[in-house]
Amino acid sequence: MAKNQLFVFLVKLLPLLLLLVGEATATLYQDCGSEDKIISFEMADCDKPPCIVRRPTTQYINITFEAESDAESLTTTIEAKIGGIPFPWPGPGGCDLLLSGECPLKTGNEYFYSAKMPVLEEYPSVLAYVTWKLLDETERVRFCGVLIIDIV
Repeated sequence: MAKNQLFVFLVKLLPLLLLLVGEATATLYQDCGSEDKIISFEMADCDKPPCIVRRPTTQYINITFEAESDAESLTTTIEAKIGGIPFPWPGPGGCDLLLSGECPLKTGNEYFYSAKMPVLEEYPSVLAYVTWKLLDETERVRFCGVLIIDIV
């Protein structure tokens, strides 16, 4: 009888342990093929997914990275998947968003990229999977991250 009670206790405890492990290891974004060394990725007022974004606001995406190779230029591409349907989002720029460092990128140098993302009142309340990429002039993926945004 004692073995059955222990088993029942462990079965009840398992979901709690998994939840705690999930909370401890949750990251703000999922890397989707970054070729540069990502030092940090931040979105204002968000430390775990999904990021709750209120309308209307302006959100800031901050990425600190170390260039693994030289590059002449950067561009930003953004895609939001809503209900599994991809919607391209206008990219805010590239080299002009480097607040630390400048283009051309040099191997081994550290750069700080900061982009603002307006969230307009007319946007619907929706959960979106956003893929944010920084590409160089050869389409090499310098940064690629998927983050979950809940627009409310």
